[in-house]
Amino acid sequence: MSDEYVKSLLNTKSIAGLYEEQGYFMDALSVYYYLLEKEPSNDSYKSKIDELETNVITEKEKRVVNLLHEWFEVLIPEKRSQVLEKIKMNIK
Repeated sequence: MSDEYVKSLLNTKSIAGLYEEQGYFMDALSVYYYLLEKEPSNDSYKSKIDELETNVITEKEKRVVNLLHEWFEVLIPEKRSQVLEKIKMNIK
């Protein structure tokens, strides 16, 4: 079997949908990019790529905001002990 044949079996719209349902947006994007490369005029692939790119950015932004929020809490002396205790509990 050629590499291209294996890629075509693994990169299907169904697989992309499964990745998306499970929150693996980057994997879903990768599949849709592959599919669009094979069918450049497919507007549904283009639309899905736009939607997923927005989701990926949004998820990254949420993670950054959460990390910054936690970091600022550590910087505030009154909350420092609470935050450190919370971190200890999460490690256990």
